[in-house]
Amino acid sequence: TIRDNGPGMTSETQERMFEPYFSTKKEGTGLGLAIVKRIINDHGGYIRVTSNPGGGSTFNIELPTKRVKLVS
Repeated sequence: TIRDNGPGMTSETQERMFEPYFSTKKEGTGLGLAIVKRIINDHGGYIRVTSNPGGGSTFNIELPTKRVKLVS
């Protein structure tokens, strides 16, 4: 679990945050969270986010403790 005390995110930002090239910043590629999500998914895990505008965000990352076979 990773928490911050930043400004939080709107529901629109939360819906799009894992899309490649989406960013709320003026600089950068917007690829960071898309890559993170892909790596976690490729390892059979999950990433979940909760955020309150004005109240920070929480990212929960769950990874399996043993290798599982993913079905395509």
